[in-house]
Amino acid sequence: MHYAYSARANLYARVAELVLVAASVVFLVTTFADDNLYEVLGLDARISRVVLGIASALAFFGSMALLIVDWAGTAALHRAAGEKFGELLMKFRQSRLDDKTWPDEIADQLCEGYEVASSNSVSIPDKKFNSLKAQYLTKKEVSALASRHPGAPLFVLRLIVRLRASRSALTESWD
Repeated sequence: MHYAYSARANLYARVAELVLVAASVVFLVTTFADDNLYEVLGLDARISRVVLGIASALAFFGSMALLIVDWAGTAALHRAAGEKFGELLMKFRQSRLDDKTWPDEIADQLCEGYEVASSNSVSIPDKKFNSLKAQYLTKKEVSALASRHPGAPLFVLRLIVRLRASRSALTESWD
């Protein structure tokens, strides 16, 4: 879930940064443009300059808001949390016995490792938890289907998983 949240925050940050850079370049270039450019484009030069000034102020506000929201920083924190939990998960997997339990002598170590990872990591926001959990569980189901049907397109497998889950949820909710 941390990796998915990190990827989403990173995408938001990159898109916002690219939009702001592109807008800034357009505003910069058109600021020094001659009135002939506006005439060629069929625009009134005075009105265009006012619109560009307002748009430049909005771009500046957007860049300040981006610093405050800090999607890139959020992405980095969740990526680090994902790495911590990933390392811990590997320890759990390596230590698991055939009967899917763990040896008593390392159980305390594993529990302590989980407590340390949890207390030293950013948490998943409550309002994002269920959607990220659903995304993860869907990914697992699609992966299992892909293993059984390796030639099937992923969008078909995702559709099958969603249809099965929707049917199951609808029939179960009426019981």
